[in-house]
Parts: sequence; structure tokens; C-alpha cells
Amino acid sequence: MQATRTTRCMADRAGSHIVKVNAPHLSMVAGPGDVTDLITNAAGHS
Repeated sequence: MQATRTTRCMADRAGSHIVKVNAPHLSMVAGPGDVTDLITNAAGHS
């Protein structure tokens, strides 16, 4: 999928931390715990 490849390339160039969540669609609905952990970890490292 081209959009995914482009998004990953832009994120890499920006120095982003990428977390892949195994979710069928909207990760905030399908895996809210994963999203919460990501936000909590990011807040602790800022």
C-alpha cells in the first residue's frame, strides 16, 4: 500500500516513534489500551 509506505517514510524522516497496533480498523476503538500505553509512555519521556 503506497500511502502506508509514504507515511512511514515521512515519520522516519521526522524521527517519530512508530507503534503498530493489531486492529481491524480504528485503533483507538479496537485497542484503547494500546493507545493509552503509547500516550502514557510518551508523556513520561517528554
